[in-house]
Amino acid sequence: MRYVPALIPGFAAYASLVYWYFGLYKSRWRFASLPDLSGIVTAVTVLSLWLRCWTMDSLRQ
Repeated sequence: MRYVPALIPGFAAYASLVYWYFGLYKSRWRFASLPDLSGIVTAVTVLSLWLRCWTMDSLRQ
């Protein structure tokens, strides 16, 4: 857990790229639809899996 603060800047940059890739910056959140929800779920899944792999790799070292 002591490595987590060091991972935050890189993760934030990666999250920005994932959100851009799935087009989440375009929608208006007040009028979110099912395709928007699908994009959110997909982006969160990608980010969660990537963060899990990244933190597990960091803990092994």
